[in-house]
Amino acid sequence: MPYINKVVLKKFGLKFYDIPVLELIKQNSSKEEDNSVELEYFMNVNNRLERFLEKKYIKFNTTPAKDSEYQRIRLTPKGNKALEYIRLRDVTEKDIELFKDLITIYQSLNHKVGNKMKVQRDITWFKGETNLCNESILMATKAYIDYCREKFVPNLENLFWKSSNVFSTRQKLSESKFYQFIEDSTNLLKRN
Repeated sequence: MPYINKVVLKKFGLKFYDIPVLELIKQNSSKEEDNSVELEYFMNVNNRLERFLEKKYIKFNTTPAKDSEYQRIRLTPKGNKALEYIRLRDVTEKDIELFKDLITIYQSLNHKVGNKMKVQRDITWFKGETNLCNESILMATKAYIDYCREKFVPNLENLFWKSSNVFSTRQKLSESKFYQFIEDSTNLLKRN
């Protein structure tokens, strides 16, 4: 089961048992899937749907009348955001310090920062996956910028992870060029 941030869950006014319902609704956008049967099995699903509508997490698609009521339900951008943020690990003071330090480095070198929310999210994800401390990440970032300077320096938004294609949303360390750089550098130091 993926990580669930209880603080964010509470902030969005959701309960643990709301997550599978929202997930099924998210999958409803696919023509191949009909999750109406699964939705009907959840207790008090209609009360939940009304609550989701009030909070603007869902909407009803205007599709042909042949679709059932459940098949017409779609997540709104706010609903998608809630599902995404619920899986974010807790941001610590150390993460915020690292965020500020990285922005300072990038701005001093006149490199683009990009989406600051994504940077904060990626910092938390990256530190959670690698257990690297701030100092190690800062040193690696400076070295990576120097290494990339002759080619292309990624903006800060894409430092930790950049989607391999437009449809990829799941972060994987194996797709992180920055992490690969750290691994290669570590292996080189171990050999010497």
